Amino acid sequence: MWACRSLTQIARCRPQLCNLSLTTNKTPFHTSATLLAGRKYQKTIRDKMKKDGNKAGMFAKFSAAIKSVVSQGGPDPASNSILSNIITRARAAGMSRIVLEQSIQKAAASSNAKEGSKWESVTYEARFGEGVLLIVDTLTDNRQRTGPKLRAAFRKFDGSIGVSASWAFDQRGIVACRCKQSNLEAIENAAIELGAEDVDIPEPEEEDGDLRSIDILCEPTELKIFRDEIEKRFCQSSNKIVTELSTDIIYLPKVTTTVNAEAYQALADLIEELEELDDVQRVFHNAVLEGDA
Repeated sequence: MWACRSLTQIARCRPQLCNLSLTTNKTPFHTSATLLAGRKYQKTIRDKMKKDGNKAGMFAKFSAAIKSVVSQGGPDPASNSILSNIITRARAAGMSRIVLEQSIQKAAASSNAKEGSKWESVTYEARFGEGVLLIVDTLTDNRQRTGPKLRAAFRKFDGSIGVSASWAFDQRGIVACRCKQSNLEAIENAAIELGAEDVDIPEPEEEDGDLRSIDILCEPTELKIFRDEIEKRFCQSSNKIVTELSTDIIYLPKVTTTVNAEAYQALADLIEELEELDDVQRVFHNAVLEGDA
């Protein structure tokens, strides 16, 4: 996965998706690997829910995120694009519509009553080992608590925060769809017509059954346009061929750093520790496993 690590599975992901090395390489953005990174992000959420049994912790993070964005942009996902993205991520992770609605209603009530602390999204840039760069997205009501906890985690693995890392990444919107094999071409053609930067149809996995995945990459500012068009064309009752749809904005690396297996495992351990922190939402990195660059 190179770019994206969300929720603890880096140690289990396929090597070609997790890239780490001691040499720095420039890579073109338009490659299937970038789409694999986005797909891995979506699949990681689903697998986390199925295998780790950590729904309570993850749902708590989504609820905290909802509280923050509702207080800042209102409870209507139609006019609050950030809330809309959180809802689709939460649904992909298995959070029920009822629980989501309750979280939004509670957040709206709290906001109207001006209750609670002010939550804010804070992004930390960090370095690990010989040139591996990371982006850590957090949601916190107390920076004085979050910052020291992150520093302690990075120090434990000889890493550091507060370095420049964003230059090595591009932000991209991703629309991840699931449909039957026979419908892939229609969705791909629609994505191309809309001006997608890239489209990826990954190889099916055993548990996929009759369903296939297709991932569409676009500019973050165009994410809502792509989502709305895909929904309008393929999610209506009259033509419902997309069975699952989720969107997000992710970081994909422009520059990768290759590492050996030992460093790869250490990075996996670091990310797992980071994601145990309540304030951490997602972690992205630019590492490539030696031999898979």
